[in-house]
Amino acid sequence: MKFEPSLHKLSNGLCVVLDPMDIETVYAQITFFTGGRDELPNEYGITHFCEHMLCKETTRFSSARQRMDYLENNGGYSNASTSTKRLTIYGRIIAENLNILLDTFADQLQNKLFKPETIEKEKNIVIDELNRSLNNNSEKMSDFFDKTLFNWYVPNGQITLGNADTIKSFTREQLFDFFNRRFSAKNCMITISGKIKDTDETLAYIEKLFSFLPEHDVSENTELKYTPVIAHNNQIKKDTIHVAVLFPDLRENTYENRLKNIAMGYFEQHLSNELLNIVRFDKGLVYDITTDTFGNEKTGLNAVVTQTTPEQIAEVVATISKACFHVYQEKQITDEELQRYKNFDKLPMADFLENAKGRAKRITGFWHQYNKLYDFETAKAETNSITVQNVIDSSRGYFDGPMSIITQGADFDADLEQIWKNNFKGDM
Repeated sequence: MKFEPSLHKLSNGLCVVLDPMDIETVYAQITFFTGGRDELPNEYGITHFCEHMLCKETTRFSSARQRMDYLENNGGYSNASTSTKRLTIYGRIIAENLNILLDTFADQLQNKLFKPETIEKEKNIVIDELNRSLNNNSEKMSDFFDKTLFNWYVPNGQITLGNADTIKSFTREQLFDFFNRRFSAKNCMITISGKIKDTDETLAYIEKLFSFLPEHDVSENTELKYTPVIAHNNQIKKDTIHVAVLFPDLRENTYENRLKNIAMGYFEQHLSNELLNIVRFDKGLVYDITTDTFGNEKTGLNAVVTQTTPEQIAEVVATISKACFHVYQEKQITDEELQRYKNFDKLPMADFLENAKGRAKRITGFWHQYNKLYDFETAKAETNSITVQNVIDSSRGYFDGPMSIITQGADFDADLEQIWKNNFKGDM
């Protein structure tokens, strides 16, 4: 399937990408690059709350249910989401009704009512969502990471969702003020993947439909300061421990560093595979072990992540340390292994080409990160060009940066930092 997206800048600064596909439906999303990380202390959770309210009444639709029925009657659906970095309204519809879907997006943004009585009802819904998230172990670990590693947190709450106090304090005036400050054509992108019948007509319709958006610049908080730390988040009545050993990125995630970072990604894939072989299959110590990343555009951390018990944590960390050293210094990736990883990557590449939502999300994320239009053929060529020596060279120094070890769960009696240092020297 072809991948030939085109980038268009409209007169008000709105960025539009049209990505034609030979299918019978179309997926569209309108993304504003603002999120939880951009909020002031008295605004914690307000972007997410605006997302909820944008899905409520407008001057056209008296309820979310009415909008939903209208779209379903025309062969489509819509939804919305918020993260630390963006708010997105998205949907899918049969191709001939693309303008109907876009029209509902514009209505949500331009004709929002933010009724005081709806705001009060929605506060209970959002606080319930917050409480469920605060009781989720994975979310607890993520929040603990942000707080201990980056000093980035919401007291008694969560980045993006806020806390009960701020949620309860939101007023109609505050929501409108925030929306008017943080939502602009200049920090907005519309991405459409699927059957686009007429590019010129679609662009003209979008230009007219979203001309109401203001045109001011909107800043983003992309700064995170990493502080190395050994920290444990005690969870009462938990007999397992989540473990993450983290090291800072070797280089910034810039377009210029892209080839080196792709090569390092293969090192991480190789490391993850070998850790699974050694720590799970050979030693039988854990159910699963993998590599992961944390941070944002400018500050990133690479992690080895697993779970174990208090009784085994010292042995597990020692084994992981030895295994990492073994892979880093001795069991380096081979040509055959690299080719196997490349072959395996062809499956998600094919999935990407065949999935309108996946294409739109990739295009949007790539533009936000690099300010460039994603080029599938270039990306594929870059991947194919990676050699074993590229992988080895790009990963030198991977474990040299200031280390952090984050754990969550039951208490234990072991000096994990010293255990790591004592064993990061081979002798498998």
